[in-house]
Amino acid sequence: MASFNSVVVMGNLTDNVDKRMCKGNFTVSQFTLAINEKINGNSVVTYLPVKTFGKVAENCSKYLWKGSNVLLNGKLRMETWKDKNTNQNRSKLYLMADSMQFIGEKQNNNYQENNNNADNSYFPEPPRSLEDDPQNFDDDIAF
Repeated sequence: MASFNSVVVMGNLTDNVDKRMCKGNFTVSQFTLAINEKINGNSVVTYLPVKTFGKVAENCSKYLWKGSNVLLNGKLRMETWKDKNTNQNRSKLYLMADSMQFIGEKQNNNYQENNNNADNSYFPEPPRSLEDDPQNFDDDIAF
């Protein structure tokens, strides 16, 4: 039997991204996405837990924070465990996002200035002049 598991959602982060490093220097991030919609004239909010891995997790932790508007693509996953206190089986549905796209206006830089985890090396500063450009080499160009 064929199956298809693909989800596209857009919403706002309810809190800052929780980033963790796993064995082998592998990055995992988690956050909750608030998805707002109108149903019969009433505002309804759905809260969806999200997990990301690898490069997507690194980018989420660098560039997303509480209130950020983002479009996510991914798959639904079910996490199951046994509660240690009650010995009951528990489960949680979440989105395993494998790509993201920023939505809305460009955020101000105050977050990165105040965020201790910010790494501005992702977007290198452009050369100020041709002399500063490492790809500027003195070659004769025959025209």
